[in-house]
Amino acid sequence: MNDTTNNTFYLAFKDVHPSWSLIGCALIYGIIAIFGIIFNFSVIVVTYLTKSFRGTVNYLLALYSLFELVHQLGHFLLVYNAFSGQNFIEYRLAAMILFIPLIGLGGIVPAMFFTGIDRLIGIAFSEFHDKLKKRLYLALLTVVSVSYGFCFSASEYQNAINDGDQQMTTGSFLDFTKRQTDPFYILRALSIGRHSKRRFHLCSNELQIQIKLFHCRMCLLQ
Repeated sequence: MNDTTNNTFYLAFKDVHPSWSLIGCALIYGIIAIFGIIFNFSVIVVTYLTKSFRGTVNYLLALYSLFELVHQLGHFLLVYNAFSGQNFIEYRLAAMILFIPLIGLGGIVPAMFFTGIDRLIGIAFSEFHDKLKKRLYLALLTVVSVSYGFCFSASEYQNAINDGDQQMTTGSFLDFTKRQTDPFYILRALSIGRHSKRRFHLCSNELQIQIKLFHCRMCLLQ
């Protein structure tokens, strides 16, 4: 959010306690987050409990869902601010509270990217993919994804520190992703499932079920 002294949104709602408009928006975010958490948790549990879900794509889908679950927990800061009538908190404080959820938000990008690349390698270079040391391969992708998420969150926190006390926010992630939206939507083009349904038929029935569950959760978050 820009300097609060010149921000019309802040000026319009800073003295409205409670603001039913903000409460309505926060309620929608909260409900979507609850469903998102349930679906993401379902993907993780199904992947863990099903022995046939031991492929790289299954792990990467579960990793993506874990990042999404952590990110969605952060939506409840907006819910709290709206329902408490507080409406706004310091941007710096919000960045501190959302540090872990922002790691999840940042980790979404590489997890999605690696899922798409893994399917590309599995389709185009199947023999090479089969020879990979799966544990080392997946461990490396996990470390890179977590590191990227940490750097993303740390960068946002540093920006908040540099902005001083002139920034206020409702606690929405939109205030933290204004410069970061393009990578999220560009890399979403690598989402798996669509090509396999049309041409390749490489997925087992169990994997198709997991992918459908994954896409169902994705649709709820769009």
